[in-house]
Amino acid sequence: MKRGRPEDLIQEACVDWLAIQENLGRLSYFAVPNGGKRSVATGALLKRTGTRAGVPDMLILYPGGSAHFVEVKPKGRTLSDDQKVWRNRLIEMGFDWSLIRSLDDLIAIVDRRKAA
Repeated sequence: MKRGRPEDLIQEACVDWLAIQENLGRLSYFAVPNGGKRSVATGALLKRTGTRAGVPDMLILYPGGSAHFVEVKPKGRTLSDDQKVWRNRLIEMGFDWSLIRSLDDLIAIVDRRKAA
């Protein structure tokens, strides 16, 4: 089994699956690299250039102009206050937002989108 943080392992599996879906023309995606330890100088630069605490981990873009924000958390972990603020803001603005805890969760939200 791969070693690493549980959240990273979940997100890596999701990215592998999303890459296949993108190659099939079903969607596009990208990750937001907000996490991790940074030097003080790098942290200050990221803040000056628009990095914001709590922004979801990934964004899925669908043909036709819709977007789905995805937060990845392993079982037992909860959203931070900043993540709750972003969740509420995005939902109030009319965007799709989901908390996923596994690749199966991600597949289910994409499949629901295809069925709609």
